[in-house]
Amino acid sequence: MNKENKPFGALSAIGLIVVVICAIIGLGALVSSIISIEPGFVGIVFDKQSREINPIPLSPGWSFVKPFTVQVIELETRIQKEQVKAIAASKDLQFASTDIALNYRISPDSAPWIFQNIGLDYKVRIIDPAIQESVKAATATYTAEELIIRRESVRNSIESSLRDRLLKYHIEVDTLSITNFDFSPDFQKAIEDKQTAAQLALKAENDLSRIKVEAEQTIATAKAQAQAIQIKGDALQKNPTLVQLELAQKWNGVMPTFYVAGQNGFTGGMLLNVPQMPIGK
Repeated sequence: MNKENKPFGALSAIGLIVVVICAIIGLGALVSSIISIEPGFVGIVFDKQSREINPIPLSPGWSFVKPFTVQVIELETRIQKEQVKAIAASKDLQFASTDIALNYRISPDSAPWIFQNIGLDYKVRIIDPAIQESVKAATATYTAEELIIRRESVRNSIESSLRDRLLKYHIEVDTLSITNFDFSPDFQKAIEDKQTAAQLALKAENDLSRIKVEAEQTIATAKAQAQAIQIKGDALQKNPTLVQLELAQKWNGVMPTFYVAGQNGFTGGMLLNVPQMPIGK
């Protein structure tokens, strides 16, 4: 009787193994069909069998895909930053090294197109060359001095050109900044010398204005003093007693003293009426 039960026992064991294998396969299929996309990214669905890309990207969150036969590649759609150094000639043939900082993002709906037609290295293939070309095109329309004093206008020119170049690749420009302009040492020195000369000229102009004002003030003071003297002289001629009046107004009440030489030396006395004292008698 035990011999008759052995085939049934073997079949049960095989059935259990099959069930376990099917469960594992089913669990693996379930796991591989569930995809989680991080915020700020979209999922590009690539079918391994047909070698095609689904034109509709997966949005952030949980999604279901065909198990085992597809691959999902995440592409960032948040604002990203790219820094590039571009060397270009100005209108007056001065070479300028320009540091550019670009903030950009790719359109989520266009992510599959970018992946299929450009690839994941779109920065190297598209963005960096576009920055170089835009800087060269804008720089060539300004002199080296204008690049410095009209910086905002230069930035707007570069940004406008770059926006048009990247738009056809579905890459959106957010903001562009010029972080630095570098010129040759000779040109830098020429700019510094020009600024120094301008400052010295302004200082000389200010000094000249100050001297002119001071001279005008001195002349005005001298004219006022001369006029005052003339008025006082005219008054004395018309009224000789005015001197005595002024002396009386300034007298502090103390009689002045004088000294007369005598046999015993100088003796002191009081001057009572100087104008009426006899002189030489």
